[in-house]
Amino acid sequence: MAKTILHTEQLVAGALLQFDDISSLDIFLLTQDFLKRNPNYQLNSLKLDYLKNYIKITDGKISLKDGITVESYISENKSTLEKRLEQIAGTCVNKYFQYFDIEEFMLRKIEYYGSIKEESIDNIFSKTQQKELKKLAKKGYITTTLQDEVIYNEIRLTDLGKLKFDKLCTDHNNEITIDYTSLTNFTRLESDKKTILTEDGKKLMQDMLSVWDNHCIHICHPNHLFAGTKLITTDAKKMININWDDIDIQRMLRIKDYKTFITSDCTQAFKYIHKRLGNQIMREIKKGNKEGAISYLAVVERYTFDFEDNYLVRGIIRGDAEGYSIAFNPEYQKIIPQSVWEKSLRMGDNELPQAYLMKRKK
Repeated sequence: MAKTILHTEQLVAGALLQFDDISSLDIFLLTQDFLKRNPNYQLNSLKLDYLKNYIKITDGKISLKDGITVESYISENKSTLEKRLEQIAGTCVNKYFQYFDIEEFMLRKIEYYGSIKEESIDNIFSKTQQKELKKLAKKGYITTTLQDEVIYNEIRLTDLGKLKFDKLCTDHNNEITIDYTSLTNFTRLESDKKTILTEDGKKLMQDMLSVWDNHCIHICHPNHLFAGTKLITTDAKKMININWDDIDIQRMLRIKDYKTFITSDCTQAFKYIHKRLGNQIMREIKKGNKEGAISYLAVVERYTFDFEDNYLVRGIIRGDAEGYSIAFNPEYQKIIPQSVWEKSLRMGDNELPQAYLMKRKK
């Protein structure tokens, strides 16, 4: 599936709300991290078309023009520069920075350099980043040492700092969160006065529910599928974090509150979803709780490999007072057939994607 293209300028706009100035290395590190966390996106080359009226470039660093702050009034949107930068950044980038971990960013930046001369700190780190350096020093993550032979001080990660950095890298590599997909990959399915879903909405729902192989799908509540503590509770009705691979299929089978579908015609599967989510949503609306009228269903595909049942989560369907939204598991989204020819090859397991040729945690 083609990736969604964003402008690197959008990432820069978001970064200017975090730092007083940003360097080319900052942009490089942010780009790396953003794409790891948002694998369905692609960033194009940097062109400062929308930011040029508000920024200056000095010694390779991008910062706001003299006399301009994020509180400055901007006539283009009749609001502050902060609001204008948020507009340029867009929903996906704003969501990324909403959960931005500056401590992790700083550790990655220091690790990139290995060691940094104390006299170079002003050139390498912005004022905001220098404040974070002091916090890292208090935690024991960095240290300043004297290099006697050349008589200068340098900072580097301590063993504790490296252990923090290695742990963050491990956690990051294992992390897949619906927090990012809730606004970036959760796609609102449009409707009109005549139909529940427009043609584009139907296409996405078919991608989620149609079975092209000799497999089947189960539809159930996410709490019944995913391992660990409940994702959705009375106090937390919005999904925060999820690991697509961390499922407990035995929990779903034990609770027995799921429905199974096996055909490429997803009409019955959608009717089931529409009835189940619709009833839950209407109950909340009748209570006067329109904002809290949110409900979810998970779709998991069962396939056979090495004579055993294995399971791949396709994604999450969310219903609310405005209609439906869908979040695809990126691993599943990559293998959705895009043409009649691809679908025909998949019928009868004539051609299986690599995703179905491996064992998965049950």
